[in-house]
Amino acid sequence: MSVERICAQCRNTWTVPQATTESHWLCPACSAESPQSIGEAEAIIVHPDDGPRHALMQRPTAPPEWDEDEADDARPRRRHFREPPAPFRKLHFNVRVLADSPLIERGRYLATLDEYGLLLRRGGETRLDIPVGARAVYQGKNRCRIVLKGWDFELSVHRPQTYQVRFTQALVDFINGDLARVDAADYQIPYSLFCFVILPCVAIYLVPFAVVFGAPVAIANYFIILQEDWRPATRISLAAVLTGLVFAFCVALFVLLGR
Repeated sequence: MSVERICAQCRNTWTVPQATTESHWLCPACSAESPQSIGEAEAIIVHPDDGPRHALMQRPTAPPEWDEDEADDARPRRRHFREPPAPFRKLHFNVRVLADSPLIERGRYLATLDEYGLLLRRGGETRLDIPVGARAVYQGKNRCRIVLKGWDFELSVHRPQTYQVRFTQALVDFINGDLARVDAADYQIPYSLFCFVILPCVAIYLVPFAVVFGAPVAIANYFIILQEDWRPATRISLAAVLTGLVFAFCVALFVLLGR
């Protein structure tokens, strides 16, 4: 059996064994000393240890630990679908075979790159099929060497508005099977850079006498844009300076002719 005691001062409640015989006791909350008299200091409620009141007064046990693994298993799983790969977009460009070989003659060919390899055509006929898995060796700049059926030949790659060096390296990796696909957008020169080629031509149109200075600048800007080893800021700055010189020359001509 246990005894529930109530402090007359702070009304705090706690439980002690009934066998306790102290005539005075201290409240654990406010430390007030009270006699063991029901009328003066406290109310005593006696109940069995296994009764429902005792069960309610017991300290609640700690909640069970949360198991993340079990929670993941119990949580409804969302089905994820992997998106199918985008279809391979064929690329068309020009190549030039630099020397005769038993596989193909020297000359210029139209090349088509698809998921199966590289096709070389001339006059509407397929002259050579280079499958993925054949051996290709990068030779520097826009040139590479193809080894097929025990024979080899060298070719140069030409594609307009494209960084030729990076595109040729990607072509070599694709033929060797080291690259899954070749996306033309990754090697395309931005259209905005070609404004430095067009602006000197506009100056020539406005002032015909500027052709002696504008035409060389337009050509120089074109080759500056194609320099893949240079930083973009360097290429843009140099082309902008040359273009500014052209328009400064045009302004000077206007001033001289106006006099």
